[in-house]
Amino acid sequence: MTAARLVSILVSLTTALAASAQSLPALSDSVVASSALNSEGKVEVAAFIKATSTLLRSADASQVRKGREAITTSIAKSPPNAPFRTVFASLVLPSLKEIVKTGTQLQGVNALEVMRALNSPDSLSALAEQCAPATQPQPSLRLVASGALAQSILFTDLNTAQADSLVRALSACIDREGDWMVTAYDLQAVKALATSPRVPKASQGTARVVESSALTTLVTKIRKKTTDPVMIRAVNRTLDAILSGQIEATDSSAMADFGKSLEPALNMLVAMAKDPPSSDHAAAFGQAAKLAETLLRNLGGDKRPAKASAGAGSVAKPATAPR
Repeated sequence: MTAARLVSILVSLTTALAASAQSLPALSDSVVASSALNSEGKVEVAAFIKATSTLLRSADASQVRKGREAITTSIAKSPPNAPFRTVFASLVLPSLKEIVKTGTQLQGVNALEVMRALNSPDSLSALAEQCAPATQPQPSLRLVASGALAQSILFTDLNTAQADSLVRALSACIDREGDWMVTAYDLQAVKALATSPRVPKASQGTARVVESSALTTLVTKIRKKTTDPVMIRAVNRTLDAILSGQIEATDSSAMADFGKSLEPALNMLVAMAKDPPSSDHAAAFGQAAKLAETLLRNLGGDKRPAKASAGAGSVAKPATAPR
């Protein structure tokens, strides 16, 4: 290859990279700061959504990432729950839902990550839909959706109707879920609804009822061997999360009622450790018994236990596709 040819190739590459950088879509500060979109703002947002959706549908992983980052960077300019964020979410969600439904796993994961960043009631509802096995048949995408939901709940203001709707949706998801990791994240999302100060008190109580009921049902299924015993891992993560954050975030009276409702399940776990339903998971059943015994000592409403295992109290982000 001649020097002239090499220079020509380098110039072409430089030009292409510069053009790519210049074409990266972005929303203007004035639009992001607006409380209502005028006609010009609507045109700008529509063009932005079209451009980023095209990137998110690309077969090139770097382009998909670029589309995701363009959206998350732009909306990061807007304070959480600002009017623009809510309006933008309602406009972009149809495209994101379609990408999750018809795209590749990589495209779907990135679309779900955008939903997570929107932090709006509509985006939470969209994520909850993707937690349902009937809607989303891929466990890996359900895992991303439930993890994203658990995180986004903590940054989104919800009214009673919105919060209760999410609780009902998650209750149905947990009842039908067969993957233990997804179940664990679904339960973390319920815990987030039960503890987030952005959720009305009444809805926090509703979430605790569903959390206790779902956990008790799951433990009963494990004891009766009507579900895979590996589900004990989801139980352990949930108990660990209760110990590591939920008790501190709940007033003593409510926590006492919650503890009372959990007692049957906790006692079952202690008993199961003596004769595990599966020898393959004997260690997990032993851990469940220890966690249950700790909770039985500390769920009276007037005690605050020491932290459980490191990191258990936070909402861990599930593994996603390479960025």
